[in-house]
Amino acid sequence: MAGEMNGVLDPAMQKMALESRAGAAFAARMVGLALVAIGLRRYAAGSANAARPANVSRSTMAALLGALLTIISFTLQGHTTTTPHRAAAAALVVLHLLVVAFWLGALWPLYIAAKKEPPAIAARVIDRFSSTATWLVPLILLAGIGLTAILLPGLDTFRQAYGQLLLVKLAGFAVLMAMASLNKWSFGPACAAGNTAAFERTVIVEFILISVVLTATAIMTMFYSPDAGPGAA
Repeated sequence: MAGEMNGVLDPAMQKMALESRAGAAFAARMVGLALVAIGLRRYAAGSANAARPANVSRSTMAALLGALLTIISFTLQGHTTTTPHRAAAAALVVLHLLVVAFWLGALWPLYIAAKKEPPAIAARVIDRFSSTATWLVPLILLAGIGLTAILLPGLDTFRQAYGQLLLVKLAGFAVLMAMASLNKWSFGPACAAGNTAAFERTVIVEFILISVVLTATAIMTMFYSPDAGPGAA
């Protein structure tokens, strides 16, 4: 918009950017991530001092509030802000991202539990996660179907880049669900006997696949629109 790179430093351009939807989303995201960082730092410090459980609780709440604010920031810009069904679309985005964050955030702790904890404890942790994930993870698909119904004008969208990337996401999710099933019914229970190698490998692959799906989502939402080609968003 400024025509030159030094326009980035123009106060008028900065003010315009901050007052835009993208600016509001960026500000909310930065505040949310700061709360997460502060909460985690204080949680770590409070956990080392068993005499201060209240500080640990407050730190947890700060981190959770920051995570929620970061997720809500994604509803302040993008295709969900232009649909007539904005409230429903925003609610589905929040639900979608909350469950994705739960899944992605659990992978590293699960990997560490399998690798370093005694087999009985590792198996119990994995079983508790699997029991919760069985009910939560399908909500990713349900929320995605709801968003697709709201945002896509018709089946012709699947002939365009946006729709094709959406199919890539769906294929990735299907593979992830297959791997999650293996963890729940086979690799996870095997950890109780100390056989953790298969579970550890699967968790690493899950992390990579989720990263690929998130990358496809970023490309899809930044450069394409559900009802047009590149740059139409």
